Amino acid sequence: MNKIRDSLLYSFHVIFHPFDGFWCAQREGKGDPRAATIIIALVTMVYILSKQLTGFIFNTEIDQDFNLFSELLGVIVPVLLWCVANWSITTLMDGEGSFKDIYIATAYSLVPLILINVPMIILSRIIVQEEQRIYQALGILAVVWTGFLIFSGLMTIHQHTATKTVVTILIAVVAMAAMLFLFLLFFALIQQLINFVYMFYKEMTLRLY
Repeated sequence: MNKIRDSLLYSFHVIFHPFDGFWCAQREGKGDPRAATIIIALVTMVYILSKQLTGFIFNTEIDQDFNLFSELLGVIVPVLLWCVANWSITTLMDGEGSFKDIYIATAYSLVPLILINVPMIILSRIIVQEEQRIYQALGILAVVWTGFLIFSGLMTIHQHTATKTVVTILIAVVAMAAMLFLFLLFFALIQQLINFVYMFYKEMTLRLY
């Protein structure tokens, strides 16, 4: 438990000192996959709370039906796809980071989303539309900060140059899209197969009885 607690607290060091932080997380074992999983769970929770509690002025999805399972997948699946895609690509491009390193670095990079989105939820219920620039600025800060952390984290754990890191990120994004397409295609084929078997069974039952 102390290891998990220390790793969670260490994530605050990482987001303010990314290059040193990610280096020590990987090389000195200060990162922990269990702490990373907790962070992703918190990001998911904040994401769901944001959709449900953000003030109606800033919430374009407030009238849509809420599906908890879909919302969970909306965070967990992209994170896992990203980790698998990045690991696959960087393995071919001499990256030094393992899947565990990528998972930890990605999770720690998401901490700003928690720190900024919680105040954003509160602000959205207080400020008026004329003050929406404050709200928008916080949203931009969260995305830029997280993006920079992901970039610096990958560059550090893989020991790549900035250019090579950008290239691997772009290829990983393409790989994510390809994996998602193949998964959806496989799911559609399985669904069609199940429907075929069911209709065949139904037809045979009618003929026999």
